[in-house]
Amino acid sequence: MKTGLSILIAVSLMIVSSCSSTKLSPVNILPGKWEGVSKKGKIVVLEFKTNQEVVLIHGQLKLKSTKGKRKVMYELDQSVSPNRIKLIIHQYNSLSTKPKTLGMIYKVLAPDTILIAIGNIAEEYPKSFEKVSPKDKTILVKQVGTQ
Repeated sequence: MKTGLSILIAVSLMIVSSCSSTKLSPVNILPGKWEGVSKKGKIVVLEFKTNQEVVLIHGQLKLKSTKGKRKVMYELDQSVSPNRIKLIIHQYNSLSTKPKTLGMIYKVLAPDTILIAIGNIAEEYPKSFEKVSPKDKTILVKQVGTQ
């Protein structure tokens, strides 16, 4: 009886320790709708879809895929620190066939909270959160029931 109880306790401890050591994987948590308010008072919405499409709302700017006119996709790069999100904008009615890109960095603060910073035209991605002005950082919270 003691041996059976000892084995049960050992297995339970292994399961608990493996769960507590699991890191949050941004790949698993990003799909869904994230909302926040920038330090400049603008509403920011990022909706990551499972088919790699994304909707970005930043104040009055709204970027989303529109059938036959525009396709807005995202790529994640977790091989660098801070992690990166690249928005790729294909304009089908444009003379240029080269897609435009917008670079962001992000950090997972909790399973339902991320910190983002959007790059400017002069640089593809911000270098680090420390080098970004506080007014250019936004905390986004995942909306319940979105995926």
